[in-house]
Formats: sequence, C-alpha cells, structure tokens
Amino acid sequence: MRLVTYDCEVFAYDWLVTLKDKETGQRTRIWNDNEALKMALSDDYIYVGFNSKHYDQFIVKAIAADFTPQEIKKLSPIYTTSARGGCWFCRFQSIGQLRILKNNYPDLWRLLLKWDLDSPFTFKSDGHTVHDYDARFLAEEQGLVPTDKRFRWKMLKDTEPNKEDKTCEIRR
Repeated sequence: MRLVTYDCEVFAYDWLVTLKDKETGQRTRIWNDNEALKMALSDDYIYVGFNSKHYDQFIVKAIAADFTPQEIKKLSPIYTTSARGGCWFCRFQSIGQLRILKNNYPDLWRLLLKWDLDSPFTFKSDGHTVHDYDARFLAEEQGLVPTDKRFRWKMLKDTEPNKEDKTCEIRR
C-alpha cells in the first residue's frame, strides 16, 4: 500500500483537495472537480492527514457523494468569518477566531467545550484549555480584564466569572 498525505480547504464558493504521494513526491491539487477527486482516490492507497479524522475525511466523502461547493461549505459554517473556517475546532485558531466562534456559533462553541472535557490533552500546547478561553472571554465581556492591552493569563487570577448571571466576582 502506498501512503498519500492530503489536506482539504473549504472556502465560501470553492473547495480544494491537495494530495501528495509519499513514494513519488507527486502533488495533485483538485479544485471543485468531484470527478477528478474520485478518479484520484484508490483503495490501494492509505490516506493520512493532520486533520483527517475530524474534518477532511468528511469533506472528501461529501465530494465523492457529488455535493456542490455550496453544500460542502455547510460542513464548515464559519467560513464567512474565519481565516481557518474549515478547522473551527483547530488548536491553531487565533484568539480572535475563537472569540468569533464563541459569539457567533454558540452550538459549535458548546461542542468544543464538551470535547475539551473529553480530551486527555489540553487545547493549546501551553496547557490552556477551551474552558480557560471561555473564562477569559467571559471576564473580558464583563470588563474584569482590560482588552486594550496584551492579555496575560495572570489577569484572571483575581477574577472568577459567574456563568449563571454573566457577572464576575473578585476572589478574596
């Protein structure tokens, strides 16, 4: 079996799949051509990718099922506001993109919070979790931490966001 790495990108009106045969080094890029992608897929290959388990495999399946680009983008609902729309759960999201996810897509944010509880790993490599970011955003919304200067996690040490009534109390 040959090893092929792949990656999918979904944009507002397009999709792109990039494949690389690890044996030959040949790269293939397919834009919005369902038939070309189906022809490029083979049972003789093993397909691997950084995000294949949680996202890319579903994009490839939708393309193989002849979804249009407009139907495929529904699998990635935040494409209109996100630089990494296809990867709304990606740990490499910027703080601004995570804030957009929380504010504009609360169902996806709740799902990310659930996954955070289920995961044996922290969301960010610095040890911070999605719940940490949730507390940060709530403290910012409540004016308990400044938003006009660089955020430091120690700013949250003296605040405790109250999620019930959307207020924070100062810890004594």
